[in-house]
Amino acid sequence: MSGHHLTPNPGQVDTSTRGWPDGVPRLNYYGIHPFQILQPAGAVVILYEKQHEFRYIPLDGRPPADEQVKMFMGSSRGKWYGNTLKVDVSNINDRFRISIAGDFASEKLKVTEYWT
Repeated sequence: MSGHHLTPNPGQVDTSTRGWPDGVPRLNYYGIHPFQILQPAGAVVILYEKQHEFRYIPLDGRPPADEQVKMFMGSSRGKWYGNTLKVDVSNINDRFRISIAGDFASEKLKVTEYWT
């Protein structure tokens, strides 16, 4: 055993432990942390209890934010298909882990979600 488990470097510490947002898609698969979905005109808003994060998902067809702008929650754009909301997420930064196992995101990551 190397003994470095008592003094991990920043790359070995879960980003959530540092107080950083869990980001998309990781924040969605915490079944034990409640979230609320609001549907104001022209958008969907998701309020997460964990880390007090939120997402604003426009439904008006606007393009994503400029590709130089990278965010933990990314740039979400949604469209309804019947009772299913398809959300395309781009502009995700590379500073968080996708899972607790240590899978880091990349700035090229794109996520497609289907909410029914």
